[in-house]
Amino acid sequence: MFLLSVSLNAITIPIVVFLIITTVILVLKVFKNNRALSEKVVYYALLFLLVYKTAHYLLYCTVLDHTWSKLVPVEISQVSYFLWPIAYLSGNKWIRDSGRFIALFAGLVQLVALAVSPQSFVATVDLTYVSLVESTFVHYILFATALISITCIEEIEVENLWQTQLGLFIVLMWGVLAAYTWRFDHVNGKPENIMFLHECVLPKELIALWPWLGRGHNFIIPYLIAYFGYTAMVYLISHYAFKNQKHQEKTVFGAGFIKSNYIKVLK
Repeated sequence: MFLLSVSLNAITIPIVVFLIITTVILVLKVFKNNRALSEKVVYYALLFLLVYKTAHYLLYCTVLDHTWSKLVPVEISQVSYFLWPIAYLSGNKWIRDSGRFIALFAGLVQLVALAVSPQSFVATVDLTYVSLVESTFVHYILFATALISITCIEEIEVENLWQTQLGLFIVLMWGVLAAYTWRFDHVNGKPENIMFLHECVLPKELIALWPWLGRGHNFIIPYLIAYFGYTAMVYLISHYAFKNQKHQEKTVFGAGFIKSNYIKVLK
């Protein structure tokens, strides 16, 4: 297990660092002040993600005959596979900020976790190496498209902060509902640990340093601190990204799926 951990870290850490740094460079050097290109890339990436994940879930529920209740998207990442593409492709302003805020959160957390503890995905989550690559790829799409959106397409404004917080709260409550109903572990008599809300998954070293974190649900406190830091970071990055950018009109690829296709037909 130690050798597996070392070998996976040796592979995943450089890959994750490369992906994040490359994306930031692309945002700063290629997509910045080029809304047309940004919207086109995000449009096709999210269209692919939506079609791919829809086919993926349908395949598991039909051909592979998995239990549908176990495949209903309930975790933040799973919900983001559909929420963010639908929000962007439909042009719906009410879920747009929630979609990209949650997608960036899901993608970033997954990439960081992959770099810190890749073996947990193979051992604990029971992913195959092929599934691990696939998971990294789709989470990278969430991360990259959401980052491009908040820095190069449209600012995520503080005035609409309530929308992103309400959206995430609804997703969390959806996960809690699933944990206590169709995802409840009737064998062990406890809810499934969806989004790590019911059981502590903090590193043992951290618990040993501060034992009070392991009591009750105190482990949620570090989650909240990290979440507030993430929220502040997202809004600050978006604000400063657009601070000196000149206004650019929305293109056909940012008008929503139905409207954009209608416009392309007219042209």
